[in-house]
Amino acid sequence: MLITKYIETITNDLITNENKLNQLDAALGDGDYGSNVVKGFKCILQEASNFTTTSSLQDDLMVCAKQFMNKIGGSSGFLTGVAFMGMAQTFKDKTVITNQDIAEAIKAACDQISQKGKTQVGEKTMLDDLYPVINAMQTTSDSKINFAKAAEAAYQGAQATISMKATKGRASYLGERSVGHMDAGACAISIIFKSLTKI
Repeated sequence: MLITKYIETITNDLITNENKLNQLDAALGDGDYGSNVVKGFKCILQEASNFTTTSSLQDDLMVCAKQFMNKIGGSSGFLTGVAFMGMAQTFKDKTVITNQDIAEAIKAACDQISQKGKTQVGEKTMLDDLYPVINAMQTTSDSKINFAKAAEAAYQGAQATISMKATKGRASYLGERSVGHMDAGACAISIIFKSLTKI
């Protein structure tokens, strides 16, 4: 499965929304999340010429993981990297990808984020955006990958973080003041799934 066009579209949309993501992060953290995620995907894009129709999806996703883990500092780089690693393992030896495969891959990513980041659903993180996507993909019977359904679930998940109180990371220091702000990571996930509907 050639993922270069997906990476290109995601990167372009994240670049467009870089300032928005930084502003969301500034309300809760350091204010550099947008710049970090854009830099990570730009690094992946530089390696995308090595992705081919015959290359392993598992290997390609491991390249994505290494770009974030090796070149992006802070927790965002590390956790995005381990998320890619989790997804990569689920695609071993698979050549045909289904909605259920996507759900399984995202669940593996969430497991890695939960384990390494010591976080869970309800703590105002990207997990609160990813689990609705898992449910959406698990409950679709479409033969083709339904990124539109995933994107709608991701949008709703990101909106739901606005009313949550952060209990992890720098945002947790704000306590009740974190309520009323969307989590930047959840917003980025929503942008990414909306990008996938364009392919």
